[in-house]
Amino acid sequence: MEMPNFDRTIMLRNTKGQLFFLSYSESEPFVGLCGQVPSVFSSGIGAQTMPVNMFVGSSVQVIVDQARAWIG
Repeated sequence: MEMPNFDRTIMLRNTKGQLFFLSYSESEPFVGLCGQVPSVFSSGIGAQTMPVNMFVGSSVQVIVDQARAWIG
């Protein structure tokens, strides 16, 4: 599967106040990629891996709703 081209990126917060990004396409196929933004950016030793999730839906709103449900 090829990585889709994303048209827009927005920032979302979950109910715990943690920050997430959501990059999504604004045309079919509607695809979104969501992941947590680390509180401290680091590289090398001690770097954390953060989970990401990809969503597919019938509209941008469906993608945003799926991402909001996933982040809590």
